[in-house]
Amino acid sequence: MTKRNKIAQHERIAQYMMTGKVEEVLDIHDTFAKTDMAKTMYRLPAYIHCIKKDGGIVKTFKNGRDVVAYQLLNPNDFSTEGRYVGKQSQ
Repeated sequence: MTKRNKIAQHERIAQYMMTGKVEEVLDIHDTFAKTDMAKTMYRLPAYIHCIKKDGGIVKTFKNGRDVVAYQLLNPNDFSTEGRYVGKQSQ
């Protein structure tokens, strides 16, 4: 198994959501507006899907059909780099 040094874009989103608080979509866009991810923020739902596929539990807050916020419900299962590591043994 090889180690990756580069952090994937969905892992950057997971890093941002590691507080476990509700993160509004506009705040996420504003945070990454000045980074190299600014051009790909239209793919935010795809990044959230990748986080879910890795094992993250993400709650979606909607206003009608529009998604207004996301919340990562299991931030303790992620490393500081935003990679899913699973439940830690106690």
